[in-house]
Amino acid sequence: MTKSTNVHMRTHRQLTLTFWRIHRAIRTHLEPWGITSRQYNLLSHVNEEGVTLTDLAAHINADLSTATGIVNRLEKAEYVTRQRCKSDRRVVKVRLTVKGRALRDSVAPELEQQISDWYSVLSDEELKKLCELLSRLTHAIS
Repeated sequence: MTKSTNVHMRTHRQLTLTFWRIHRAIRTHLEPWGITSRQYNLLSHVNEEGVTLTDLAAHINADLSTATGIVNRLEKAEYVTRQRCKSDRRVVKVRLTVKGRALRDSVAPELEQQISDWYSVLSDEELKKLCELLSRLTHAIS
């Protein structure tokens, strides 16, 4: 193993460890509301006009069938509804119900505070650099 490969692997392990710790902490935080992180991520992206399934899939970095399954579960729990677009009947928009909006609005402040607390160990300049580096890594993988 070359010195460069060793640094790559160590960095990869640290990034993976960090991802799973964040994922586990968010999952634990969302458990009382009975939703998953992907469900919350999807709910947080739905605006007042509604969002297409295709846009939701892209937002949660999933294929359309996965996004559809998540929407199915959220619809069954009465957090979202589906409505056909009046101008193009082929397009289905997902909208929040009153119950879904209440859930999102209850969860968001606490979760955002938790995330802010985690990242507060880094300066604004470090966060900006981290975001740039992660963006470059994401594009290299794509």
